[in-house]
Amino acid sequence: MQLVRKRFNDELIQCFVDYFQQGGKSSGIILSSKENEILERVRFSDEKIRERKYSREQIVKFVMGKFEVCRDTAYKDLIMAENVFSSSYPLNKQSLIASRIEFLQKQIDNCIIDKEFIAAGVFEKSLQKYIEIYKDLVPKRSPKTIIYNIQNNIHQTNVTIEQAMEEAEKLYLELEKNEDY
Repeated sequence: MQLVRKRFNDELIQCFVDYFQQGGKSSGIILSSKENEILERVRFSDEKIRERKYSREQIVKFVMGKFEVCRDTAYKDLIMAENVFSSSYPLNKQSLIASRIEFLQKQIDNCIIDKEFIAAGVFEKSLQKYIEIYKDLVPKRSPKTIIYNIQNNIHQTNVTIEQAMEEAEKLYLELEKNEDY
């Protein structure tokens, strides 16, 4: 018998996803003390990711410092946070709706297996609403970034700094009006 070594604990990630899909503490799912400890680190990692101020390495150092864990554990918590909360983007609504759709599909399948057709119909009605929302999502446009690069002694002109800044401001306003991506 050969042991398969996993890099990440997929079962724990799925446990946390199910826990949140079912409603968190009110779901009736009881987490062990070790799972609660891991979940606290994962939530902390998620909060730091969502702040969008820190690199992955800095977040790992924060986790290591606050919870006194090793570097490998802190990295696993960071990756678990990205998987559980889809926090590699700020509130990825499309991913959240997709996970809800998958959950409802599982519930419908379970109801059909158990021959609970009325419950399956109720879940199907909810599923249809999520699917309607899902197809209408439009990805956000990335914000425009305009960088002014002013260098001396490249071209000799008779334009003063004030005139150059006024022209740059006009150009900026014109670019902001455009709807290109």
